[in-house]
Amino acid sequence: MIAVTEAERLILENLHTPTVNSVPLASVTGYTLAKSVYADHDLPPYPRVAMDGIAIFWEENPHTSGYRIKHVQAAGAPPYTLIDRSGCVEVMTGAALPSGTNAIIPYEELELQSGIARVLRHPRKGQHIHEQGADTRQGELLLEPGTLIGSKEVAVLAAVGLSDVPVFSVPPVAIVATGNELVPVDRHPQPHQIRSSNNHALSSALSEMKIASALYHLADRREDMDTILPTILDRHPIVILSGGVSKGKYDLIPSALADAGVRQVFHQIKQKPGKPFWFGRSYRNTVFALPGNPVSTFLCFYRYIKPWLQNSLRNRMHLSTAVLAKKIVFQPPLTYFVQVTLDIQNGLTTAEPIVGGGSGDFVSLRQADGFLELPPDRAEFQAGEAFPLIRIR
Repeated sequence: MIAVTEAERLILENLHTPTVNSVPLASVTGYTLAKSVYADHDLPPYPRVAMDGIAIFWEENPHTSGYRIKHVQAAGAPPYTLIDRSGCVEVMTGAALPSGTNAIIPYEELELQSGIARVLRHPRKGQHIHEQGADTRQGELLLEPGTLIGSKEVAVLAAVGLSDVPVFSVPPVAIVATGNELVPVDRHPQPHQIRSSNNHALSSALSEMKIASALYHLADRREDMDTILPTILDRHPIVILSGGVSKGKYDLIPSALADAGVRQVFHQIKQKPGKPFWFGRSYRNTVFALPGNPVSTFLCFYRYIKPWLQNSLRNRMHLSTAVLAKKIVFQPPLTYFVQVTLDIQNGLTTAEPIVGGGSGDFVSLRQADGFLELPPDRAEFQAGEAFPLIRIR
């Protein structure tokens, strides 16, 4: 049995090499950028009017009698050229700055009457003009590989004309639920059965990362594992199993994986929940075999598998902490992952522990926003102390 930090190290030493695919801009949110993005032109590409009003040629002594409006220029129109400095151009936000002008006076500082604009406040040269290239210059680096693409990144990608975006991706992940007690979701279980839910939860978590999955079921029969498991391993470089990894008579997954050519890297972690976690590798497969209890499965995915996928996709991760809301006593020398709900007050994230029914109580996960990771070298954890936070919502 190894420590949490050692398990994390061993997993992250065995990253998957991603491929680069092209995804349409409309569908790219949630993917990880694979190539650098540079500005293909200055932004803004022209001196831009930043306020509705008039454009004038600024002079020390303003025309007290007012400026006669020579033209009205909307956004999207070619810039008008102002020759008469006693005149002005009525302009709209977003329009190109008229040639021969160097200041914008907003409507709020004007009095308009009979085509004459009288200035109520003396302007400054250059005011309310968004100069060409003020945001970025052509050729400047805007986004780096490893950037998780959200709405603001989509805006940048659109602005530089990327209708198809290069992103990192991994092949569909095999999710294998094990156990004789499991029945499909659309079947009514007998009193000794339960509907399969871990595989759907894992598939949903992967879809949030824009990763496809294929769902399988293995009964606790060695002959099934010996025939079906090698086929799954042939089809999928990445495999996640749920159940069958503890010490019971029907926990057959570790030996079945060994016979299928997957080398064990470790089995069992000094933690609660999720102690029986198994991790292994072959020349073409990375295999995560998780405990079958739903809370354990959930915790192990978010603590180990999601960071592994993010690192494989070169996605930069942001670590966070939360402050414990009440004292917890936990005696065993194990890393304790406690389910919590989160609250933010005055900029401080606090974590309220959830009293659940153990690692089999998946209903308690409805309330949880994450897990707080409490270290194994002590038994008491005081309210007000900050600990690493694993967000699941």
